[in-house]
Amino acid sequence: MLALLACGLAVPAHAQTKHAVFVGINDYIEFEDEPGGDLLGAERDARVMREVLVERWGLDPANALTLLGREATKEAIHEAITVWLAGRVEPGDLAIFYFAGHGSQVYDLDGDEPDGLDETLAPADVLPVSSANDIRDDEFRAWLSTIRTEVVVILDSCHSGTASRSGGMRTRSLDRAPPPEGGREPAVIRQRYDPETMADATTSILELAAAAPNQSALEGPLDGTDAPGSEHGGVFTRYLVAALRDASPTATYEDVLREVSDELVYEELGQIPQITGQGAKALFR
Repeated sequence: MLALLACGLAVPAHAQTKHAVFVGINDYIEFEDEPGGDLLGAERDARVMREVLVERWGLDPANALTLLGREATKEAIHEAITVWLAGRVEPGDLAIFYFAGHGSQVYDLDGDEPDGLDETLAPADVLPVSSANDIRDDEFRAWLSTIRTEVVVILDSCHSGTASRSGGMRTRSLDRAPPPEGGREPAVIRQRYDPETMADATTSILELAAAAPNQSALEGPLDGTDAPGSEHGGVFTRYLVAALRDASPTATYEDVLREVSDELVYEELGQIPQITGQGAKALFR
């Protein structure tokens, strides 16, 4: 593609570059290794998602940042989005943010949630009885708004649901009651967007989420046995990575999510992936 300068000379237009942040958290600093606390497969999920984007979808490893386990604190994730990612993208590039870990809920402070609860992402330093370290949906969108180009957000976490363990499965919902609120959020993040989603329904943010807000996102042993040493992963990421490996170059986000949804329904896993934004676009373009 050529861009024409005012002087009439033709020069190559800026080629799109992909930049991505991958977050996976098994080890929650303030929680124990039990259902509703630590996870078993989130860090693997971040690694395999990075792998498929590098091997199949043209992501340069030099343009990928990965935060795993205890290094994925709220401040580290904030800096990864608003400094590392926002500082390197150019208009026309594609920014990608992937998160595997717990989701949670806290009391809504601005009245934009029908159920009175804000959905949150749980960084490694999330607290048992305070929402100070939760990443609220409004706050997350404010961070994403610092990026000067289109953003694809992929979340393998719960927005609600209760922790349980059955057949080796556990949910990615932090096992705690919504914590009591102390202070107020800064006005800059108290904005009204579509309720019950981390995205904002604009053309610049597209979100793929593992489950509906009233459903649990599950992880479990990849071999189905839960034997000692079994490798674990999120069921959403497992099927999403498989679909991305096999997808045609012209496939859209909707095409891939439909495949993933069909697999989850067939396995009777009780979660339906969600898409917000322009899902008819070709993948990672």
